[in-house]
Amino acid sequence: MAQANTIDVSQLIDERKMNAFNAQLVILSFFVATLDGYDIGAVAFAAPHLIKAWAVTDTRWLKWVIVASLAGILFGSPGFGYIGDRFGRKIAIIGSCLTFGVFTLAATAATSMPQLLVLRFFAGIGIGGLFPNIIAINAEFAPQRVRATMIILMFTGVTFGGALPGAVSAWAVPYYGWQILFVLGGVLPLEPSPLGRCPTTAGRSCLCSAAFYRLRSASPFICGCRNRSNSWS
Repeated sequence: MAQANTIDVSQLIDERKMNAFNAQLVILSFFVATLDGYDIGAVAFAAPHLIKAWAVTDTRWLKWVIVASLAGILFGSPGFGYIGDRFGRKIAIIGSCLTFGVFTLAATAATSMPQLLVLRFFAGIGIGGLFPNIIAINAEFAPQRVRATMIILMFTGVTFGGALPGAVSAWAVPYYGWQILFVLGGVLPLEPSPLGRCPTTAGRSCLCSAAFYRLRSASPFICGCRNRSNSWS
């Protein structure tokens, strides 16, 4: 009687060479981690502009808004980590992106610190949900000899993304207002999802078209005027 051939999948992954799939996974994970890092730092760079726009006198609110994001991460990591274990990493990663993308984009409509605090808490849940899942999915598919390297390369996206809000604050906020920080942090995570890919007649996604239209109407600079504006009309 012929003996059935068996394959140890874990051993196969551990012993094979790094291939195009692994490279694509690292690049995609780096991009997602960059969005994560950007969203963590965006509120800190928006804070000075919020104080001026909302005439905030009690600056202690800023501390609690920042803490709200970190508190959300505390709940999001185990929550979406469980979802990743139970239903798959792909579902958990997409769910995390949708969560922090929607609530970050919703922050553009906030008119007070309490509103922003609540929105940042729920955005933090999505931010925290990405960390365990992008680490796990890279570890699960990486050959053993390059596993640590892949995770390190992927996770540098968080540091890179954390530096981007500073550039956006310096170059874009004077023209578009503080909302641009949250528009970018909200639209980009949603863009690859079905929510972001409903097509328009121009071939763009509805989220990109709506964001561009709003930015264009809000910014005199786009229309050719050199006068800077911090309003979001």
